[in-house]
Amino acid sequence: DDGLHHYSTHTQKWDRHYSNANGALNAAEVLSLCYDRLGRLWIGTDGGGINILDTATERITRILPGRGRYQLSSESVYSIMADNESRMWIGLRKGGCNVLDEYKSPFRTVSAEPDQSGGLSSNFIYTFFEESDGDVMIGTDGSGLNIWNRTANTFRHFQHREGDRGSLSHNIVTSILKDAQGSYWVGTFGGGVNRFDRGSGRFQSFPCINERTGAEDKKISVLYEDRNREYWAATFSGGKLYRFDRSREQFVVFDHGLNDIISISEDSDGNLWAGNSNHLIQIDRSGKNHRFFQLGKPTRAIHEDKRGQCWIGTEGGGLVLFDRKSGKVIRRFSETEGLCNNSILNILEDDQGYLWLSTFNGLARFDPVRGEFRNFFESDGLQSNQFNYKAAAKLSDGQLLFGGINGFNIFDPSRVSVRDYSPPTHITNIQVNNRSIHEVSEYIGATEGGEITELRIPYAEAVLSFRFNALEYSSPEKIKYAFYLENWDKDWNQISNVRNINYNNIREGSYTLLIRNTNASGVWSKAEARLRIIILPPWYRSWWAICIYLALVAGALAWFVGYKSRQAQIRYKLRLSELDAEKEKEINERRQSFFT
Repeated sequence: DDGLHHYSTHTQKWDRHYSNANGALNAAEVLSLCYDRLGRLWIGTDGGGINILDTATERITRILPGRGRYQLSSESVYSIMADNESRMWIGLRKGGCNVLDEYKSPFRTVSAEPDQSGGLSSNFIYTFFEESDGDVMIGTDGSGLNIWNRTANTFRHFQHREGDRGSLSHNIVTSILKDAQGSYWVGTFGGGVNRFDRGSGRFQSFPCINERTGAEDKKISVLYEDRNREYWAATFSGGKLYRFDRSREQFVVFDHGLNDIISISEDSDGNLWAGNSNHLIQIDRSGKNHRFFQLGKPTRAIHEDKRGQCWIGTEGGGLVLFDRKSGKVIRRFSETEGLCNNSILNILEDDQGYLWLSTFNGLARFDPVRGEFRNFFESDGLQSNQFNYKAAAKLSDGQLLFGGINGFNIFDPSRVSVRDYSPPTHITNIQVNNRSIHEVSEYIGATEGGEITELRIPYAEAVLSFRFNALEYSSPEKIKYAFYLENWDKDWNQISNVRNINYNNIREGSYTLLIRNTNASGVWSKAEARLRIIILPPWYRSWWAICIYLALVAGALAWFVGYKSRQAQIRYKLRLSELDAEKEKEINERRQSFFT
C-alpha cells in the first residue's frame, strides 16, 4: 500500500523506496511486479497503470490507460507476466487481458477515434505528402484533407463547405504535390484540382476542361511533377491526361488518345511512364508516339529500384519485372511464389533495398535479389489487411507510410524483424466415435509429460477426430500445418487455418499420427507431434479367435485324414476279400475239372 521497497541482500537493509509521495510512482498501491527480457522491472499499480523501472539508470517510464484501440484498458494492473517470446501479458481489473507484443510494435497504427475530435478525420486513407517541416498531409475518402503534426500528434482538418469558394472543392482527396513556388496541388475525385495556400488555408480551383467537348473532368486519379517541373493531372471515368500550361494558368489536354491513367512515374533516364486498366505506356512528350505494352491487368504502381530494374504492380496480376528496352516481361511474381495477394497497389523501396508492397490482403516485403517475400497482416499490427490505391509514402527519415481502410501505418522498416521462433504443436482434443477421450479413458494406452502418446481403440469405435494447435500468439493465421498417418496415408496432407482432422473406418493395425507446422515466416518445423494409434480387431479377428479357427481347421483336417485312412482300410479289406473269393472260385473250378 506504500509503494515499492528495495531490500539489499548485501547490507541487509531497506535502501530504496519508490512511491507517489517522492514522485517516483504515480500511484501508491503496488499490485504486481515482473521483469522483462531487458532487465526492466514492470510495476503494476492500482490507479496508475504500469510504471517501468530501469534498474540500471533508475529511470521510470509509464504506460497509462486510455480509451484508444492500442492503449491500456484499465488503470488497475493486477498481474504481469512475460512469456518466452518477450510478450508482456497484463491482467487488469475491469479491463480484461492486454498483450504488449514487441513483434507488432514496429507497425504503429494511426486511426480515427470516435471520441477524439482533434484526431484523424477518417480511417479511409487515399494519399500522403510530407512537408519540409516534417508535417504530413493526408488525403481521405470523404473527410477532406488532414495535416498531421507528428511532433505534437495533432491534426488540422480542411473540408469542402457548400457556398465557400475558398474551401476544398471535394472531400475525396486522391493526390497531393508541391510546386517550386511552395504551393500545394490537391487532386480530388469529384471536384477537380485545387491549389492550396497553407498559410491562409484557402483553396483555388483549377478545372480540367476538355476543350473538344467542353466537359470538365472532375475525377482526378493522379497528380505528378516530372523533372522538368511540368505538372500532370490524370483523370478517370473516361477522363484525359492533362498538363499544366503556366502561360495560361490552366490544365490542358495533353493527348486525346490517352484515357483513364491511374499511375505515372519517371525513370532515371527521364522517360515518363503511365498505366491504365490494361497497358503500361511509355509517354512521348514531344511527338506523342506513345508505346503501349499489354499487361492485361490494371497497372497500379511503377517503380525503378536502386539497381535500375523496373517493377510494375498490377491489380490481379502480381508483381512484374519489366525490361524497358525490349518491352517484355522478364518475370512475374504471384501468390504461387509467396506473395500475400496478387493485387499490388503501391511499391516503396526502403534504405536496405527491400520493396514494400501494399495489397488488398496484407503488406509484403520483397527481396529483389533473392526473390523472397515476407508477408505481414493485421495480426502483426497493421491497420487491417486491406490497403488503398496511392496511399503510400516514404518519409525523409526513412519511415514508410501505408494507408488503408482503418487508418494508416507508420514504421521504420529497419526495425521490422523476421521471426524465426518455431512454436510447438500440441494435440488439444481427441474424440473417439464422437466422444471425448476423457469419457473413454480406458482407450488411453500411454501418457508422457501429461500428454497422451498412445491410443488403443476397438475396431467398432475407430471413428477418430483430432484437434491441434501451435502455440503462436502473435500471428496464428500465418501458421500452416501438415499431417500424416503412417501405414494409412500415402503422403503428407497440408492444410491452412484448419486445426482438426478426421479419420473413419480405419482397419485394425498399428499407426502413428504425425503433425507438423510452420513458424510465422513459413519455415517448417523439424519437431513433430506424434501419437501412436492401435486399432484393436473385432472379436472374430482377435488372436484367440484365430487360434480357435486354427484348432477347428486342424481338427477337421485330422478327422478328414482319419476318415480317408479308414476308408482306405475298408477298401483294402474289401479288395482282399474279393481276391480271396476269386482264388477260392479258381480252386473250386480246378478241383471240379480234376474230378471230371
